[in-house]
Amino acid sequence: MFRSILMFGTAAAVLAVTVPLEPTFYRDIVPILEKRCYECHRPGGSAMSLATYRDAKRWARPMREVVLANRMPPQPPQGLFRHLQDAQGLTREEIQTIVRWVDTGAKEGDPNEAPPPQIVAHL
Repeated sequence: MFRSILMFGTAAAVLAVTVPLEPTFYRDIVPILEKRCYECHRPGGSAMSLATYRDAKRWARPMREVVLANRMPPQPPQGLFRHLQDAQGLTREEIQTIVRWVDTGAKEGDPNEAPPPQIVAHL
């Protein structure tokens, strides 16, 4: 996400600068978690829940470390994680978004910016 800021120099020149928005939980992190993490990181899942802002904020620093170290999602999947055999790891952009979210204070943002909940069938 980006926003443009206009900066005025001389009367004849206007400079437009694009500044990245600080990531927020609802707008930027929830879509990543839904796509890559909620299979395990949900209430009743096999790992701690990251389903609410409060949950994710509590685990923000450890989340930053495990995605930077490529330890999550677990690769290669073993034991309880075999069901993730065909799962893809996080993209570079997704990792950078999570890291920036944590580094800028793990802001909550507007709940109205969250995507519609995904309906996932779990066996």
